[in-house]
Parts: sequence; structure tokens; C-alpha cells
Amino acid sequence: MHVAITRKTKAGSTGQYGQEYTDDVREESPVCSEEVQGVVCKESVVATEDEFALASAAEVRVECYGSHLISRSGYTIRMSLEDCLLCSAALQHGDLALVVDNSVQIQKPINAKALCADAQRIFFTDNAGGSAEVSEAFSMELLHRTIGARLEKTEMELKYFTGNGSGSKITDFSMLHEGAVIGVSVTRACRGYPTAYGAYTREDAFRLLSKKFIGVKESTKFVVNSSWEKQLLHIFAPDTHVMAMLRDAYDELDHDMRGNTIMLITLCSG
Repeated sequence: MHVAITRKTKAGSTGQYGQEYTDDVREESPVCSEEVQGVVCKESVVATEDEFALASAAEVRVECYGSHLISRSGYTIRMSLEDCLLCSAALQHGDLALVVDNSVQIQKPINAKALCADAQRIFFTDNAGGSAEVSEAFSMELLHRTIGARLEKTEMELKYFTGNGSGSKITDFSMLHEGAVIGVSVTRACRGYPTAYGAYTREDAFRLLSKKFIGVKESTKFVVNSSWEKQLLHIFAPDTHVMAMLRDAYDELDHDMRGNTIMLITLCSG
């Protein structure tokens, strides 16, 4: 998968969140740790009226063959009606944990201003390090379009306190869903880029999920300025084999580790 979010830079311009740009550039920074690649292009957020209109641009929504289809400029989301309803219901029930999935097909580079306002806020705001702002912003975009979620706090707005002087694992952002606050942890599953089909093993998936579920439990325990009681672990996968390995690894996790976390797997293509 190759995801690109494009932005045109105006020389000497200053962005909505204080970024300053000095050249007309289109930079591409490949990103892949244990995960899939994203490409980010730096741009000013200063926009014309037409550009601001992109964020609320017309979309096509269709319910057919048991699926919810959402087509917007640059990408199309598909999520089964069952998984959409299950995800929404599970987020409202504190003890319920399950795995759901959806898919997104990327047709062309996505203009950041075409994302929802909450996704733009994540994308243009500094995070705690690393290069995951593309996946975190696109996670917010997909959650907003599919289940109507809204951003509560970004990664840097969330605060943690362990009481023993040590740092806590952190989550990527918190969202609001039908009045409930939900923590959201985002990751990507792959081995290198491009990922050879079949190269990702169950052991790779188990290692990733163990790390992420430990982080979910710790950040839920020690967050001090938000009130979530459960989280959603959102994983981007490049192919159906990786999705299957993630589901197999999830079944191997013990009940205490899984807790009440919802795991959403998004298959990315294009």
C-alpha cells in the first residue's frame, strides 16, 4: 500500500497551527517500522474558500450487498453493515471486546484539506515523535466517516501520571462516540515495504498485538485528563494474509490482555 497526503507549500507562509514554510516543495518521507508505508508532503494550511470546501466535499454513500460504501475524493471505504453496527454497539458497552474490519481503496494522493476537521487537526499538530501522523490522521478520518466519531484530545493533549516517577505508555488520541470517550491506539502491520504476500507471520502479529495491548492497558490506567474506560486498537494491514495473521494472533491472547478493547483492522489497497 502507498498512501499519500499531498499539500502545496507557499513560500514564507505560516500554517493554521503555527508551521512556517520557506520553499515551494513537495517532500515525500517514506515511513515503515513494523508497519506499512505512508507518505507525507508538507504544506501550508492557509487556504482559499474553495480549498476549505474540500473538507466538506460531496461524498457518495451507498448501502448494498450488506456493506456500507463511502466514496470520497481519492479513496473509497467499505465496511459491512454488521461490523459497523457491532463496532458502534461495542464501543458503548464497557465489557465487550471483539474484532471488526473494513477496507479502504486509495485511488490517488489525498489532499489533507479534504479530510474531516478532526483528522486535519491531528495531521497538522505535533505528535509525541515518530512518523505516524499520516496513519493517525487517516484513522480519525475513517472513524469519523464510518461511525460518526469526533476527536476529543490529540496525542500531545493527553496527560498521564503513574505516581512512581516513571513514564507511562501513551495512546494516539481520544475520540467521542455517542457521548462515550474512547482511547484510540493506531499502528500498521507489515514486514518492510513493500510487504511480500505471506511474509508476515503469526509470530509477527502476536508480537505486535502483545506490545499494543500492554500499551492500551497502561495508558488507560494512567491517563489523568480524559475519562475513557476502553480503547479501540486500529491496525492498518496491507493484504488479507496479514489480516488473517492478526485475527489468529488475537485468538491466542489471553482474556486479561484483550480486556475490553475493540480491535479494528483496515485493509488498505491502492
